[in-house]
Amino acid sequence: MPQKNTFRRLAVPSMLGSLLLCHGPLQAQQLMGQPQPPLGQPQQPQQQGRPQVRVGPNDQVLQSWQQSNMGGAVPALSANEDGSTRVDWHGGVTVDTYNNDIQSAGGAMNTPLRSGSFYRGSVTSDLRAIHPDNVVDYFQVGMTTSDDKAVLSQNPYQLNNVQLGRTGEGYSVAVGDIAPNFSSLSSALGARGVYGQRQFGDITVHGFSGQVAENWEVLSSTVPSNQYLREVHGAKVEKMFGNNLRTYATAQAFSEREAPLMAQPGYAPLGASRSMSAGFQYQRDQFSLVGEMAGSSFEDGGNADRQGRAAIVDAGWRGETVGVRAGYHHIDAEFTSLSLAAQPGIHEAYVGVDWMAAPWLTLTSDVRKSKNSTLANAFSDSTFVDTDALTLRANINLGPEHPGWGLSLQQVTAQSTDSAEQASRRGDFSATLNYASPELISGLTIGQGKITSEVSPFSDSTTESWSFNIGRNFSNAQPDAAPTWTAGVNFFATSQTQRLLLTGDESNNINYTLALTSQVVGWGSLNLLLTGGETTQPNGGPSLRVRGAQLEALIPMRGQSTFKLYARTSRRNIDDPLLSAQEDVLGMQLIYNF
Repeated sequence: MPQKNTFRRLAVPSMLGSLLLCHGPLQAQQLMGQPQPPLGQPQQPQQQGRPQVRVGPNDQVLQSWQQSNMGGAVPALSANEDGSTRVDWHGGVTVDTYNNDIQSAGGAMNTPLRSGSFYRGSVTSDLRAIHPDNVVDYFQVGMTTSDDKAVLSQNPYQLNNVQLGRTGEGYSVAVGDIAPNFSSLSSALGARGVYGQRQFGDITVHGFSGQVAENWEVLSSTVPSNQYLREVHGAKVEKMFGNNLRTYATAQAFSEREAPLMAQPGYAPLGASRSMSAGFQYQRDQFSLVGEMAGSSFEDGGNADRQGRAAIVDAGWRGETVGVRAGYHHIDAEFTSLSLAAQPGIHEAYVGVDWMAAPWLTLTSDVRKSKNSTLANAFSDSTFVDTDALTLRANINLGPEHPGWGLSLQQVTAQSTDSAEQASRRGDFSATLNYASPELISGLTIGQGKITSEVSPFSDSTTESWSFNIGRNFSNAQPDAAPTWTAGVNFFATSQTQRLLLTGDESNNINYTLALTSQVVGWGSLNLLLTGGETTQPNGGPSLRVRGAQLEALIPMRGQSTFKLYARTSRRNIDDPLLSAQEDVLGMQLIYNF
């Protein structure tokens, strides 16, 4: 007797419409009275007598999911006994309604909040169809709506993320929010478009095409943009040589265009770039070596056309007690790419060593020589800053005689010279003493620093700082039973004093936080957060004082859903006639997860 399918029709906000979902095995689905294939499959005639397919090892499909899903939750795969497809749907709805009471001496200059009653709602959805042949179809979406201009300033609706895709053994494709991460010098960015990869034996091909914009609403001409849109494209081919060496080559390009709605006219010329790179990754035992070379060509109608080159190499080796790392990075100021990690104008070489000198002592050193250059333009020549930096660290475990105690020491020194032969020096020392036990955690850090600069001698200064934290946990836990209630108190404070060497003026900044938490199983939790601080100004101006408090009560509901009541108050720049602001918020929140 065939197993009966069950369906659930869910009403959600009009932004998503109504979704008809099927739960349980999907063999001969009957949706809306018409036969339908499994989710994501094309329409095909139903095949009679099709043999069962068992799910094989899941390592490859899970790896493909992580590569194409870009941070989404990895599905838990399991084989149905009858070889059918399994559909999972998870999501959540969060609704806030709150009232603001705002007082500001400078209006919108001091706070983005406004007095009144507002709401905020968000919807997240994760729909996955897991097939017996290790193919996974997925659809993820997140949306926000609010009538509070401090939350959504230009439009009451916002599409936070959306992605539709399929992944299987040896291939994957994703449409919507994508994050192609080819390498350090090629493509590493977020975009909205299509991304796919396909494996052919030991060769894998990747490709993407899309647009880079501030949000989806810019692309749909709903809100104006503050910057040009970028059309981006890229491809990558990688090949494995055994288990130790992977090589790859990439090509990518971008071109700029005006957004459908521009907040202000674009005065900068539109640009276009092309770049290519080749690299490798080698790993054997405790030794690793990676390298990449790239070249680029940028055009903007003859205003600042340029070509650039880049090369990086990093090596590392770790033994039982010693680890060594070294690298060289050279990226021209004229270089352009689609990688946010490739910052133009960086030239640096470094060597670092980690040494476990004793079971209770670990020493670390890092020596770095760098040169940061700027790009020449029609208004200024290229400039540079040469920097030599040294970092020394020592981590000390005080041993079994003092369990839980640890001491960390760090010294950082740097000396820089700019293109005008003006020198700057910086030195910072810090020491941290920590203690940790199952019930108590605490730490104390003290620091001293000094900065001198021939570029701006009026900013020469010394700095003294300290920070302190202590936390204590309480519960009725027993050796053979979990606690039915828990409570905690945590206190954190920081202080910094800066003295100007030329004038003798000084400024002080102190901040503190006190957090009280409590939870009773089956009843919920109650949390209180108190904050405060004060900053004195070196020019004799009034001290800027800050006070804040936040109280939250969380009540668990059926499943993973919760109901929360909260009250928040914040006072900034107290007693200042121009900068003072007070924000009082009272609200409630419902979180429904399914």
